[in-house]
Amino acid sequence: MLELLRKTENYQTLAKALKDGQQLPWIRGLANASTAYLLATLIADFPGKSFLIVLPSQREAEQVLEEIAAFPADPAAEIDIPLDAPVEMNLFPGWHHKIFDGVAPPKRTVADRLRCLEHLITQDRSVVGTTSQALRYKLPPRDRFAQACRVLNLEDERDPDDVVAMLIRGGYQNVELVEVKGEFARRGDILDVYPLTADAPVRIEFFGDEIDSIRTFDPISQRSTERIESVTLTPLRELLSTDISVDHWRTEVDTLVQAHTTPQLINTARAITQHLTEAVTSPSLLQEGPLNGGIEAFLPMLIPDTALLTDYLPDNTIVCSIEPHWQQREASQIHEQLETLYEQKLADSQLMVPPDKCLASFETVTTALEKHSIISMSLVPPREVTANAMPVLDFEMKPLALPAGNYQTIINQMKTWIAAGTKVHLFCETPQQSKRVSEILAERELLPPAIETYVGQISEGFLNESLNLAVISEDELFGNRQPRRPARHRPAADGTPILSLIDLKAGDYVVHVSHGIAVYDGIRRLAIDGRSQDFLILRYSADNILYVPTYQVDLVQKYIGSKDNSQKPRVDRLGGPTWNRRKGRVKASIEQMAGELLKLYAHRQARKGHSFPA
Repeated sequence: MLELLRKTENYQTLAKALKDGQQLPWIRGLANASTAYLLATLIADFPGKSFLIVLPSQREAEQVLEEIAAFPADPAAEIDIPLDAPVEMNLFPGWHHKIFDGVAPPKRTVADRLRCLEHLITQDRSVVGTTSQALRYKLPPRDRFAQACRVLNLEDERDPDDVVAMLIRGGYQNVELVEVKGEFARRGDILDVYPLTADAPVRIEFFGDEIDSIRTFDPISQRSTERIESVTLTPLRELLSTDISVDHWRTEVDTLVQAHTTPQLINTARAITQHLTEAVTSPSLLQEGPLNGGIEAFLPMLIPDTALLTDYLPDNTIVCSIEPHWQQREASQIHEQLETLYEQKLADSQLMVPPDKCLASFETVTTALEKHSIISMSLVPPREVTANAMPVLDFEMKPLALPAGNYQTIINQMKTWIAAGTKVHLFCETPQQSKRVSEILAERELLPPAIETYVGQISEGFLNESLNLAVISEDELFGNRQPRRPARHRPAADGTPILSLIDLKAGDYVVHVSHGIAVYDGIRRLAIDGRSQDFLILRYSADNILYVPTYQVDLVQKYIGSKDNSQKPRVDRLGGPTWNRRKGRVKASIEQMAGELLKLYAHRQARKGHSFPA
């Protein structure tokens, strides 16, 4: 499929400019998933290059990475790369403003950022999707973060005590049994670790100082599942206690307090200074105290030297900037929001890093990106591009403009395309759906090679008449176009997933998978067995309280049982039978409906139908 694009004059002009180091043209005429189509082709054709893809919002960054992965890996004939080794896509999300209110960022956000940074320092080639906002937040220097990571390979010589010391410095908790991310346990020559960036915990077995085996294991059964060759251990946070300079903190906070002196601000500064002094020598204390929730927000005041994501990029990086004008507008809005928040904090005698220290300017980031080759893409190039007579390439990719939900009309349109010589490429989410859709199309005489199905998620398709190419998604075909989010655990009945803790506010009704409807009452930090942990507070009837660890937020959903806000649901009794009875009734109702559907389709299958003319 990528070969079609390679044959176009526009693509060849762009590829030649990249190879020869010439001035890169401005790209226009890309609609919907065609942006990912072009990026997928460039990534396949430049295997020696890394790519940084910058978009206005995180939702768009997630979507583009998902769509790039959907297009089949199809390197050019002259490029000899293994097709069974796809390029790993890394999302680098920005921080949400809630970190300035002391709310710890979601583990998923932290894990995505750490995984991306780890990939940049350990791999020769990376593909990163991010936003202009995320590029502006300060980071620890690259060499410091690299020193905080450990790559453990099979048969490496490693002192187990050194690895354990590294885990402690990185914020890992020493436990008897590893069950959740951020924990480790040592039993003689066996070290169990659950890295924040991994999908499963790993069991590392030493023979003296030599790593004898590395296996993943099931945290529930504790049984090994798969042998692997290596594992990368990253810290739990970008900022380590060993990186903190108390002297730098004192200088920064003294400047801030002198400009805005209030007794409450002075007391807060003193308390944090005392806590930091203790945390430098006892890393576990960094998980507690006044800065624990949003310590990332104070990074520029805690370490004297900072970096940006651009400092982590390899020299061979190609930057793809999508809609730069909207990126600049987004950067301006974010800065205004932080300025307003900063003024509110000072008015309430609360500490916050000044926005100019917290964020690098948009111009600073732009200058840093200009060290690399930059491909700018937009629907309409800005005036300065046309005024300066910059070269512009129009790829002429157009939206499909299909009628939503009109299945038969879309089928007829596909037949019209094929009759005109246009090849149709249809994307389905799973192999099972791809097989089923192919059967449906075959029944309507839509057969390969005129139409091909692929497994991959794209948002909306596109059409290029000069290439005789039409790309369509399964959702568009069946009229079910909906915004997609990354896959998560399915919600319980009456619930919708909580995408992050900022989706909740005190007083909201929520549903716990096992205990039913409750009232959310905020987050509280509690010390359990000498360890501090954040818990969601759920209030049930009779003033019973359930404490849910934040790492189990997937067990809790927002209540959506009634669209009428005036009708409040009845809160369940903790440990009572009401919730289980309700779930039992729903299950029985679903089973009954399934049985009726089976009978209905059995009757239809047994009877002969009549084929009506079109």
